[in-house]
Amino acid sequence: MGDDKRVGSEGQPKPSTWLTPKDVQEELRLGERSVYRLLKSGAIPSIRLGGVYRINRKHLEDAPLAGGTLGKSA
Repeated sequence: MGDDKRVGSEGQPKPSTWLTPKDVQEELRLGERSVYRLLKSGAIPSIRLGGVYRINRKHLEDAPLAGGTLGKSA
């Protein structure tokens, strides 16, 4: 999940609020093309900053996808 490893109050790494497409790939175990397809279609809510996608972790967890939920493990 990138190099952004902030430590929370209990000493556990605090996850970054904003994710890159690469972070999303790792979390959802999807290929690069699949992630970009979902970003472009709006299935994964995102913003673009300087041409680079940024995905809010909260929005990723709340995004529905094909009868399941993105970011939730079975």
